[in-house]
Amino acid sequence: MRNPEWLNTVSIISESGKSRELNLFSGDMFSASADLFVVSTHHNGTFPVAGKVWEEVQSRFSVESDLQEWVPSLSHKGVSVFFPGFLDEKKRWQWVLLRIPSLAFSDLPEDFEGFQSVISILFSALAAQEHLGASFRKISMPVIAGQRLMERGLDMYQRAIRILIEEASRWLKESRYSECVNLFVFEKGEVPYWNQAMNEVLGREIIDSKNHELIEILQNQVLDGLDRVATRLESETFFHGTIKPLRKEIQSENPYLGTIVEFSRRVLECFVNDLANRQGIRIDNCLSNDIKKLKKEMKLAPWFSGYLDIIRIAGNNSVHYPKDTYIPEKLKNSDLIAVYSALTNMLDFWIDQIDSPE
Repeated sequence: MRNPEWLNTVSIISESGKSRELNLFSGDMFSASADLFVVSTHHNGTFPVAGKVWEEVQSRFSVESDLQEWVPSLSHKGVSVFFPGFLDEKKRWQWVLLRIPSLAFSDLPEDFEGFQSVISILFSALAAQEHLGASFRKISMPVIAGQRLMERGLDMYQRAIRILIEEASRWLKESRYSECVNLFVFEKGEVPYWNQAMNEVLGREIIDSKNHELIEILQNQVLDGLDRVATRLESETFFHGTIKPLRKEIQSENPYLGTIVEFSRRVLECFVNDLANRQGIRIDNCLSNDIKKLKKEMKLAPWFSGYLDIIRIAGNNSVHYPKDTYIPEKLKNSDLIAVYSALTNMLDFWIDQIDSPE
């Protein structure tokens, strides 16, 4: 199994004003930490439990394979949801088994009603567990029914990812504790389709920096700044988890503007956390409040805190999917110029703080 690669991200603002994340990864779901892993299986009269993710669990963890004695937390329309406990007790990894009847997806890809129902039931079960006192800050799950959608055309991936985004976004807005939901694509050949589908469902557009001299100049400055920060921090986690996906999107053949500003926001979050740690300032992980606190405690110049707000607000662009509309409706190249300029100033300031903390 391949190590996970961060492909895409979208910010979700909770009802309490906290920033949460819906992320898309490729590779091995179980090589990255999570509080809860969703294991999807399918069954029929002949094969009670089967599925690629289930087979992976069986080969890597000590779990019971006979589910006859298990009592589901929630059952509806033939779908059963079980919370068996820990996959890895030492790491405190819990798991949820989603047992899906084969008939639920029998109409795919023509009809997604069964798919919609399965995803809704899963998040309803999570809500019930949270009501009982459980807290799952980080949830990892496969793109359900991924193998059934293979090579069926981009429209099929779009319909599936739209449902996943809508249901996960609703959960992240309403949940008291969950901070992120990570979707994993296991099949390497399917990765570009899921990634493109997510970008297009979110209304993101491809930018043409090669025909825009100023954007090309600024993005090169951003790439240089990212490298200089990464060299100074000497953090593998920061490089692979934050810088690498932003660099990859900027340098891709068809970069999506919305994806760039979302990953820029992730770099901003790292900057705020690092600066707060260096200054001994306690923050509450609400980005807008944290920026205000840094501004007050460090006496940051208004124009500099303005740069931070540009990155933060642009990164919020996709938060309002799917029902809110604004004027203008979408980000444009001129917005990317503003984000790149703000990001360059932020990175320069960050480097100065690392090199000359006084």
